[in-house]
Amino acid sequence: MKIPRNHPELVNRLAADLPPVSQLGTPAMRALVWMVLPAALATWAVAGHLRADFAARLQAPAFLLELGLLAAGAWLSAWLAFRAAVPDRRVSGRALCVAVGVVAAATVILLLQPGRPPPMAGDSAARGLGCLEKTVALAGVPWLLVVLTLRRGGSVTPAASGALAGAAAFLLANVAMRLVCPNDAPAHVVTWHLLPVVAASMLSAALGAAWFGRWALSGRSSRSPRSL
Repeated sequence: MKIPRNHPELVNRLAADLPPVSQLGTPAMRALVWMVLPAALATWAVAGHLRADFAARLQAPAFLLELGLLAAGAWLSAWLAFRAAVPDRRVSGRALCVAVGVVAAATVILLLQPGRPPPMAGDSAARGLGCLEKTVALAGVPWLLVVLTLRRGGSVTPAASGALAGAAAFLLANVAMRLVCPNDAPAHVVTWHLLPVVAASMLSAALGAAWFGRWALSGRSSRSPRSL
């Protein structure tokens, strides 16, 4: 194939019309940055509603380990979601097992701790619904941030990306809720704090399957290279 004489001129002209593209950070760094803003918002939201025994609970190693594992599960889920948004990568089965294992370990630690009865016996359902509402409210902004970021990617597994986004947001909300809710009874925490993570992941998976693929097809032509 013969290269035309005006080839350099054409290349320079096309290159001049292209705006510079900013390189995205690694999935691990993006997951860490993602946690900063939601964590700050959650801290502001729960600062005036900390549980009465907050100082005492922070002296319990098992409680601190549980919080650390929940936070690690949130970061791992966000990392896997951002990693899956790279077109040539898929969700790593081994890394996914590690994330699930971290959350499972947090649940086991919770179950091994001596449970406390609800502050007001007989009103557990109402208090549980209150915890559920707070968890959803705290998870809203983190979930939206992940979804908007994943929209800029090109995930080949949109359902898995959506599920991981839901898990990351609700696990992060669980960390905040454990600092607010005074009920340490395993039945309460599992039912009203942890099971919503599973439900949110399933719902977010369905939304991801419906949204991410459509956004990738319809938005590619209208977005400038700067937004990719």
